[in-house]
Amino acid sequence: MQADLEELARRTWHRTRWGWALKCHQGEETFTDINLLDLMRWSTRHRVLKTSKQDEKHKGTDWEWFIRHRGVWRSFAVQAKKVSPSGRYDALHHPVKGSSLVLPGMVIPQIDVLELYSKLTGAAPLYVLFNHDPTADATTWHCHLSLSSEQLGCSVADLTFIRTALGTYGGRFFTPIHQGGAAPWRCLVCNCPTRPLQISSLISQASEVADTEVAAMVATGVSSSTSRILNLTAQEVVSALLELPREEVLALRGDPAWFQETQTDLVEEVRADPDRFLEDVLFLNSIKRILLPKYAVVSNADDENAFPREDAPPQEG
Repeated sequence: MQADLEELARRTWHRTRWGWALKCHQGEETFTDINLLDLMRWSTRHRVLKTSKQDEKHKGTDWEWFIRHRGVWRSFAVQAKKVSPSGRYDALHHPVKGSSLVLPGMVIPQIDVLELYSKLTGAAPLYVLFNHDPTADATTWHCHLSLSSEQLGCSVADLTFIRTALGTYGGRFFTPIHQGGAAPWRCLVCNCPTRPLQISSLISQASEVADTEVAAMVATGVSSSTSRILNLTAQEVVSALLELPREEVLALRGDPAWFQETQTDLVEEVRADPDRFLEDVLFLNSIKRILLPKYAVVSNADDENAFPREDAPPQEG
């Protein structure tokens, strides 16, 4: 599995370079599709559910990624970004408009949609970065294996670090992001005695998924996290919202008067009387419904937006 990720990173690094050199640029969606297809074909230790374009603005993900390592499946909610020839991730601070999580016309940062979805599902929010940068050197390398710049073709960073980069002048470029801790995506599955700190933090955030749940997901094409959202209590929904920045909670509700209490007071109220919030059916049900892909409540065969696997990958030894 580590070898698979290394090969895909190498290909991405050189594909990006040749695309720029030959003026045949390939975008983030193309790189995502190429890498996801090969991940699904090559390894039985990866399970991928690609997010449809219409659902991305509601979930903040490009795909949901289940990785089996050291006998345990872990779940990640992934947003991908591709570096530009200038070395900048131009779409890193992507605004989302038209999400049913907010009132019509409101705009919310994609990173906040991803954070909310991750909190509600238990997946670790993860950014995958598609790269090429000829200035890559030891200062941008955090893997414990020998320096290999092409392994930064596919790197990973956690959401908290990306949020910090967004708030830092000049922070959206390849060099500061990788100097700050982004690492090759093979570090998610490597057998090194110690991992980069940011990667260890990511893995610790990722909830464990039972073998039976993964098997059901493969059979249906539906993430097991969908049932988790459908069964969320009002307390869980509101508590997850309260972990977002205050301004984003206001935007999600669309009613400043609702949030006059302090966050602490509101949490205590939810704990004391969670049924009160179940009365706000429009608010709670819209969150639960919109955070699900449309195919979560229909059969895979009946939904054109589902992402079924046409055949099973070969078994690994």
